[in-house]
Amino acid sequence: MKKIKRADSWLLVGLILCSLTVSAQEWQMYFESDKFYFFVAPNSSQKTGSNIITSTTHDYKTPSERGERSRQITREYDCAKAQSRVVRLVTFSKEKALGDVIRDEAQVESWAAIPANSAVSVLGDRVCNAN
Repeated sequence: MKKIKRADSWLLVGLILCSLTVSAQEWQMYFESDKFYFFVAPNSSQKTGSNIITSTTHDYKTPSERGERSRQITREYDCAKAQSRVVRLVTFSKEKALGDVIRDEAQVESWAAIPANSAVSVLGDRVCNAN
């Protein structure tokens, strides 16, 4: 993961404000894996230029070794190139991004192809087709 550049810090501030709004909305499950239930709030995506930023919450089915019960991920989608990257990851001690913050990583990952049949692809289809 690369550290955030100064120019990207304003984007991060906007994402944080967006994620605060998301936590007050009704979460809808959109995917389930062997380790997580994946939730998204209606209207939790925003367009930034030609890309889309969205925030999701993933509830652990079993707490992690660190005691994490959920994580909130802010992801940026480049719909035209079918790729995405995580721009923020926060883990919590309770479900639905509640409780104590256990970990907070505000780093930008490199762009990666969206893997088929994954939670990332299901959400990507949803947000890219809505905009």
